Amino acid sequence: MVYFDDKNPANRPTHTAFVAPSLTTFSQANPAYKIYTIDGNYSGSTFTVIDEETYWANLTEINANDKVEFKLEYNKRKDYGMKDLSPASYLDLAKRMLTDETLLSKYIQNYHRNDKQLQTCDATCRKNYICEALTAERGMQSVFCAGL
Repeated sequence: MVYFDDKNPANRPTHTAFVAPSLTTFSQANPAYKIYTIDGNYSGSTFTVIDEETYWANLTEINANDKVEFKLEYNKRKDYGMKDLSPASYLDLAKRMLTDETLLSKYIQNYHRNDKQLQTCDATCRKNYICEALTAERGMQSVFCAGL
């Protein structure tokens, strides 16, 4: 999710919201966690998030095998073709999802950690995922998503 100067999508993106998944199980999402790699702990470090990996556990497999095993689901930079995790790269990702259906499907599947939503997600639903990626602030959809 991207934040912009003065809440204006014509301005440059200034920062992002890093949102972690939940270990709590829900009917539409498997449990997951993220590991963030930070540029830090040395003199002059930027403390910038430089990488992000998401790990998940499949509830069906857990219930069948009575064993919890978390697996790497995706690496944000590699799997979404991002040069870094800057606000500009997140904006680029959202713009690419407007025209790349495969990339958007991957985003939706990773969002829920399963493909159930893809089966019923029509064009309006798909645009809502892009809108949420562009809108870090609730109530600003009409400003940031106009024309999608």
